[in-house]
Amino acid sequence: MDNHTKEKIVPHLKSQFKRARPILFTGAGFSSEALNVNGENLPGVDALKRALWKISFNEPVADTASLQDVFEAAMLSNKRRLTDLLKAQFTVDAASLPTWYGDVFSLAWYRCYTLNIDDLETATARNQGLPRRIRSVSATRSESGQTF
Repeated sequence: MDNHTKEKIVPHLKSQFKRARPILFTGAGFSSEALNVNGENLPGVDALKRALWKISFNEPVADTASLQDVFEAAMLSNKRRLTDLLKAQFTVDAASLPTWYGDVFSLAWYRCYTLNIDDLETATARNQGLPRRIRSVSATRSESGQTF
Protein backbone atom coordinates (compact mmCIF):
# COMPACT_ATOMS: atom_id res chain seq x y z
CA MET A 1 0.00 0.00 0.00
CA ASP A 2 1.51 3.32 -1.02
CA ASN A 3 1.61 6.39 1.23
CA HIS A 4 -1.11 8.23 -0.71
CA THR A 5 -3.51 5.31 -0.18
CA LYS A 6 -2.60 5.09 3.53
CA GLU A 7 -3.23 8.83 3.90
CA LYS A 8 -6.79 8.29 2.66
CA ILE A 9 -7.62 4.94 4.25
CA VAL A 10 -6.24 5.38 7.79
CA PRO A 11 -8.23 8.56 8.59
CA HIS A 12 -11.36 6.98 7.11
CA LEU A 13 -10.97 3.85 9.25
CA LYS A 14 -10.29 5.94 12.36
CA SER A 15 -13.49 7.91 11.83
CA GLN A 16 -15.47 4.73 11.22
CA PHE A 17 -14.21 3.14 14.46
CA LYS A 18 -14.96 6.32 16.40
CA ARG A 19 -18.57 5.96 15.26
CA ALA A 20 -18.59 2.15 15.78
CA ARG A 21 -19.48 1.46 12.16
CA PRO A 22 -17.04 -1.22 10.89
CA ILE A 23 -18.20 -4.81 10.53
CA LEU A 24 -15.92 -7.74 11.34
CA PHE A 25 -16.43 -10.77 9.11
CA THR A 26 -14.39 -13.87 9.92
CA GLY A 27 -14.09 -17.21 8.24
CA ALA A 28 -11.72 -20.10 7.78
CA GLY A 29 -8.42 -19.50 9.51
CA PHE A 30 -9.56 -16.91 12.06
CA SER A 31 -9.77 -19.56 14.80
CA SER A 32 -6.50 -21.21 13.81
CA GLU A 33 -4.67 -20.23 17.01
CA ALA A 34 -7.47 -21.38 19.30
CA LEU A 35 -7.44 -24.76 21.01
CA ASN A 36 -10.51 -26.86 21.71
CA VAL A 37 -11.36 -28.50 25.04
CA ASN A 38 -9.26 -31.51 23.99
CA GLY A 39 -6.18 -29.26 23.76
CA GLU A 40 -6.07 -29.58 19.97
CA ASN A 41 -6.27 -26.97 17.25
CA LEU A 42 -9.78 -26.58 15.89
CA PRO A 43 -10.03 -28.89 12.89
CA GLY A 44 -9.92 -27.82 9.28
CA VAL A 45 -11.97 -29.53 6.58
CA ASP A 46 -9.65 -32.52 6.10
CA ALA A 47 -9.22 -33.23 9.81
CA LEU A 48 -12.96 -32.91 10.39
CA LYS A 49 -13.72 -35.24 7.48
CA ARG A 50 -11.35 -37.88 8.91
CA ALA A 51 -12.91 -37.60 12.38
CA LEU A 52 -16.44 -37.85 10.99
CA TRP A 53 -15.47 -40.80 8.79
CA LYS A 54 -14.46 -42.83 11.87
CA ILE A 55 -18.02 -42.56 13.21
CA SER A 56 -19.46 -44.46 10.24
CA PHE A 57 -16.70 -46.53 8.69
CA ASN A 58 -13.91 -48.91 9.74
CA GLU A 59 -11.71 -48.31 6.71
CA PRO A 60 -9.44 -45.55 5.39
CA VAL A 61 -11.21 -42.33 4.44
CA ALA A 62 -12.23 -42.12 0.79
CA ASP A 63 -10.53 -39.14 -0.83
CA THR A 64 -13.50 -38.63 -3.13
CA ALA A 65 -16.03 -38.31 -0.31
CA SER A 66 -17.24 -34.77 0.34
CA LEU A 67 -17.46 -33.34 3.84
CA GLN A 68 -21.23 -33.07 3.41
CA ASP A 69 -21.56 -36.75 2.48
CA VAL A 70 -19.36 -37.87 5.39
CA PHE A 71 -21.31 -35.64 7.80
CA GLU A 72 -24.62 -37.08 6.60
CA ALA A 73 -23.31 -40.65 6.95
CA ALA A 74 -22.22 -39.89 10.54
CA MET A 75 -25.59 -38.32 11.28
CA LEU A 76 -27.41 -41.42 10.05
CA SER A 77 -25.14 -43.96 11.73
CA ASN A 78 -24.62 -42.39 15.18
CA LYS A 79 -26.13 -38.96 15.84
CA ARG A 80 -25.12 -38.95 19.53
CA ARG A 81 -21.48 -39.71 18.77
CA LEU A 82 -21.53 -37.03 16.05
CA THR A 83 -22.92 -34.47 18.49
CA ASP A 84 -20.27 -35.32 21.09
CA LEU A 85 -17.50 -35.09 18.49
CA LEU A 86 -18.64 -31.70 17.19
CA LYS A 87 -19.01 -30.27 20.69
CA ALA A 88 -15.51 -31.40 21.66
CA GLN A 89 -13.92 -30.28 18.39
CA PHE A 90 -15.51 -26.81 18.26
CA THR A 91 -15.80 -25.79 21.92
CA VAL A 92 -12.89 -23.42 22.49
CA ASP A 93 -10.73 -23.72 25.62
CA ALA A 94 -11.00 -20.11 26.79
CA ALA A 95 -7.90 -20.31 28.99
CA SER A 96 -5.69 -21.16 26.00
CA LEU A 97 -6.61 -18.15 23.85
CA PRO A 98 -3.94 -15.70 22.75
CA THR A 99 -4.68 -12.15 23.91
CA TRP A 100 -4.95 -10.84 20.35
CA TYR A 101 -8.46 -12.34 20.10
CA GLY A 102 -9.51 -10.05 22.94
CA ASP A 103 -7.86 -7.12 21.19
CA VAL A 104 -9.83 -7.80 18.00
CA PHE A 105 -13.19 -8.34 19.74
CA SER A 106 -12.64 -5.23 21.90
CA LEU A 107 -12.64 -2.91 18.91
CA ALA A 108 -15.78 -0.90 18.31
CA TRP A 109 -17.40 -3.16 15.72
CA TYR A 110 -20.93 -2.42 14.62
CA ARG A 111 -21.49 -6.14 14.06
CA CYS A 112 -19.34 -9.27 13.89
CA TYR A 113 -20.20 -12.14 11.59
CA THR A 114 -18.54 -15.51 11.11
CA LEU A 115 -18.94 -18.59 8.97
CA ASN A 116 -17.26 -20.67 11.68
CA ILE A 117 -19.17 -23.02 13.97
CA ASP A 118 -16.91 -22.69 17.01
CA ASP A 119 -17.64 -20.57 20.09
CA LEU A 120 -14.52 -18.42 19.84
CA GLU A 121 -16.31 -15.12 20.49
CA THR A 122 -17.99 -16.25 23.71
CA ALA A 123 -14.84 -18.05 24.89
CA THR A 124 -12.91 -14.81 24.37
CA ALA A 125 -15.53 -12.87 26.33
CA ARG A 126 -15.38 -15.38 29.21
CA ASN A 127 -11.60 -15.33 29.37
CA GLN A 128 -10.64 -11.76 28.57
CA GLY A 129 -13.45 -9.56 29.85
CA LEU A 130 -14.49 -7.60 26.78
CA PRO A 131 -15.77 -4.02 27.12
CA ARG A 132 -19.14 -4.91 25.52
CA ARG A 133 -21.39 -7.93 25.92
CA ILE A 134 -21.39 -10.38 23.03
CA ARG A 135 -24.78 -11.62 21.90
CA SER A 136 -24.17 -14.70 19.80
CA VAL A 137 -26.89 -15.68 17.33
CA SER A 138 -26.84 -18.93 15.35
CA ALA A 139 -28.72 -19.97 12.24
CA THR A 140 -29.19 -23.40 13.82
CA ARG A 141 -30.63 -22.19 17.12
CA SER A 142 -33.67 -20.14 17.98
CA GLU A 143 -33.43 -17.16 20.34
CA SER A 144 -34.53 -19.48 23.17
CA GLY A 145 -31.61 -21.81 22.45
CA GLN A 146 -33.73 -24.54 20.85
CA THR A 147 -31.85 -26.37 18.08
CA PHE A 148 -33.60 -26.59 14.71
